[in-house]
Amino acid sequence: MTVGSYAAADNALSVSCKLYDGYTVVTVQKSGTVYYTTDGSKPTSKSKKLNSTRIKVSEPCRVRLVSYVKGKPVEYLTKKIPVRLRKPTASLSSKGKEYTYVISIPDGASAYITYDGTTPSKSNGDLVQGGMISVPAKKSAKLVCVKKGWRNSKIITVRARGAASDNNKSNDSADETSSFADEVIRLVNKQRTANGLSKFTTSNKLSDVAQTRAKELTESYSHTRPDGSSCFTALREANIDYTAAGENIAAGYSTPEAVVEGWMNSKAHRANILNPNYSKIGVGYFADGSGYGSYWVQVFVS
Repeated sequence: MTVGSYAAADNALSVSCKLYDGYTVVTVQKSGTVYYTTDGSKPTSKSKKLNSTRIKVSEPCRVRLVSYVKGKPVEYLTKKIPVRLRKPTASLSSKGKEYTYVISIPDGASAYITYDGTTPSKSNGDLVQGGMISVPAKKSAKLVCVKKGWRNSKIITVRARGAASDNNKSNDSADETSSFADEVIRLVNKQRTANGLSKFTTSNKLSDVAQTRAKELTESYSHTRPDGSSCFTALREANIDYTAAGENIAAGYSTPEAVVEGWMNSKAHRANILNPNYSKIGVGYFADGSGYGSYWVQVFVS
């Protein structure tokens, strides 16, 4: 996470920026009533009113703000807001002597790849063409997204099965995520049946929500999402209907067995797992080389 702060001379109106994966959250310290624009036009009392203290920006722009006190403009502030490109994603398409992946990148961006462990950039690495890459078995590659006017994305590492990870363990990240999630569900359902409860079912949509939340924990380890909204907004964004919902999170556990044991030893987390009103579960797992290293999420709905 990158943080940059800017302040007006008298500190009455100031903004700070936090860059996330594909967007920036601008936090405004204000006095009076503030109006703002993001299209370069001069703000007035007819511009969009800042009702909270945060503005979510999804593309680079200049935010222009004006503070009104007693109906009169007293201070203006203009700041250029950077936005980091969303990370590329790699989905396994086929495997053999070489592993082929389909690459997804933001609109208008280019992706660069290296196979020698160096940091990819526009000046270092090969341009990805055709939306596909091939990685030899037991090898790895690094990818980054680049676009004029934007901050480069964070770098991802694609490891074909058998490639050594940063902690010298062999894995294929996509396969590991799926198998870890499945094992968590199996272990949780074992706990439920032992307590006379029906097993959870799951769905692709609910699993995707949990996976999204697991990735978000690397930026904000909280039940509040990086943009400041509730964790349950992820369910609404996925068009999942529910009457009740819950979320368990954890970090730093290296195996499904360890994280489930940790949750079961916590009264609040155990209550979610054994809640008879919940009928469905989604599980997310995300490994990151920084912070706690591994992040886990359970999303429950009824």
